[in-house]
Amino acid sequence: MKILLVSTNQVKGFRAAMPIGMIAIASAAKKNGHTLHCIDLCFENRSEEALKKEILGFNPDIIGFSIRNIDNQNFLDPSFILPPVRRYIKLSRKWKADTKIVVGGPAFTLMPDEMIKYLQADYGIVGPGEKNFIELLHKLGNNEDISDIPGLITYIGKETHLLPVDESYLGMEYLNADDINLYDEKYYSYYFNGPTPMKHVAFPIMGKRGCVYSCIYCANSLIAGTKIKLKPPSEVVDDIEAVIRHNKAKYFEFVDGAFNAPYSHALEICREMKKRKINHPWLCMFNPGNATEELLDLMAETGCKVAELGTECGSDIILRRLKKHFTVQKIKETHKMLTKRGIKAEHCVFLGSPGETEETLNETFNLLEELVPNNAQTINRVFISLGYRIFRGTELYDIAIEEKVISENDSLLLPKFYVNWNILNNDKLLDLIEHKVHKHTNWYLWWGFSRYTLREQIQQVKAQYKGMENAVVEALKHPCNLNSSEQLIKVQNGIIQ
Repeated sequence: MKILLVSTNQVKGFRAAMPIGMIAIASAAKKNGHTLHCIDLCFENRSEEALKKEILGFNPDIIGFSIRNIDNQNFLDPSFILPPVRRYIKLSRKWKADTKIVVGGPAFTLMPDEMIKYLQADYGIVGPGEKNFIELLHKLGNNEDISDIPGLITYIGKETHLLPVDESYLGMEYLNADDINLYDEKYYSYYFNGPTPMKHVAFPIMGKRGCVYSCIYCANSLIAGTKIKLKPPSEVVDDIEAVIRHNKAKYFEFVDGAFNAPYSHALEICREMKKRKINHPWLCMFNPGNATEELLDLMAETGCKVAELGTECGSDIILRRLKKHFTVQKIKETHKMLTKRGIKAEHCVFLGSPGETEETLNETFNLLEELVPNNAQTINRVFISLGYRIFRGTELYDIAIEEKVISENDSLLLPKFYVNWNILNNDKLLDLIEHKVHKHTNWYLWWGFSRYTLREQIQQVKAQYKGMENAVVEALKHPCNLNSSEQLIKVQNGIIQ
């Protein structure tokens, strides 16, 4: 069959994310005898024209849309990213009426029922798609029954049907650098002039699937499963060597959650890298609790430049509430070990957690001021989020219902957020947050504060959020209307865009 795969992500942020999931599906399709084209819309200024040209020129039997994000998960500047994807699907049917539309990706896996109805796709793949997408292609090509494919959701009429995901499949055989040439080369020339020290796109390396942690807010285990599949360290380093030989990406990045979880796997990868004399710039997300002198020595020796720490907060009470398995003291020790070796520490912090008080908020600020003071010469950074995006299936979802932040009947397709009422309704504490961020040149919490105070921005978002909801409701009422506005829905400085 002729398969067109479309990466729909156009959000670049600090580093535009290369579509490792779509390329894994492409690799699987190629190796199973299908004719394949890929189109990445990330750098297409005229994305509809580019998609139309590809569809009319290639004439695919199946079009698969890979969806990385539902929204930007930013309470202070929320964006709903799905409207353009919905329009791409409607236009694809207009340009080729007999094609079948399949959607998948990490965002789709989080809420497949709501998303397939909104997007009006024929089929959806929940969970890792390398196996069940290929099975779907085989059965469609042979006019066979597809109702027994695990993780396949169908949308017929107004009804959806989903067979549970096969959680035993955590295959890694296609998550490698074999098909490195399928990536759009524009990634390698993209430059981001922002606060992060890594200004270019990092090539994605995946060493594992699954997550064994139970953090109350995180959706990683919902996307990748609670079982863990480790790629042999030698194969991980084979991928790294392929990226270095390719000689186009300036860095590589471990993208499978916290690099050092499990610790032993990270240690063996670094040992294998050292054995092969690799010293190439790389970065990773890093759990502060699984750090040792040996691991950090190896990371520095092999070229690690940045560790993005899931610091979360500066209060042991809140860390326990979030079900984190490390302490504030361990955060301090890990920070010291990183900076001693010249590895930049980027602390990712949440304010407004369940149980947050003025005391715990000040504990967080005290920690951050100790580790990342207001010093333009420091190599370290703090990235702050106010609140959490709520996902069904997490403990935070249950807390949000109990505290009446949301109700069980609420759709979570549009982003809804948890911010502890003790913070959100306390002008004194909101002013404190704003003051601390303004004071430190290397702390970042974006809300357009050059024009609005933090309190004003929160009120702007509250006032305009209803407009986002109305736009989605209207779209669901008129699923076939191509004339309706399908722009990315965004609240920014009080205006819906």
